[in-house]
Amino acid sequence: MVKLKYIVIVILAIVVGIFAYNHFFQSEESKVKKRFDLLSKWGSKDSVENKLITANRVNNIKTLFAENCNVQAPAYSVSRNYKPQDISSIALMVLSQYIELSLRFYDIQINIPEKRLANAVLTAKLSGKLTSDEYVNEIHELECVLIKIEDNWLFSEIKIVDVLEK
Repeated sequence: MVKLKYIVIVILAIVVGIFAYNHFFQSEESKVKKRFDLLSKWGSKDSVENKLITANRVNNIKTLFAENCNVQAPAYSVSRNYKPQDISSIALMVLSQYIELSLRFYDIQINIPEKRLANAVLTAKLSGKLTSDEYVNEIHELECVLIKIEDNWLFSEIKIVDVLEK
């Protein structure tokens, strides 16, 4: 019985140590990457998902964006600033058009030139099935700027880079 007590204490100490290390000693690059992970998680949709879960995730998306986020997508004729509420409304509209949707980010390269500024260059893959039973599969190169506000990295600029096709 005494050995079990010590084992539990050791396991608890390890868990607390891992949490403290991840919370206090995580690099800024890792924190920025986690923002992309959250955007991927909240910007995706399963086919069995109900509308309440989708609405909750869309509500979470707005917490990832700065008060003004400049979005430039020349291929879609978009170039303007959006508020977090606007972005969550657009995300809800987009997600409602899909039965299932997957948003993934690859090859993330992060540069932090200043203490509260991060630049990221990456590949985004959007694939899914529309409610009209059509399939969508898009890959885009993105350039993103994130700013650090109150210890949170927030998207302040997203630019879809035009890539020449072969």
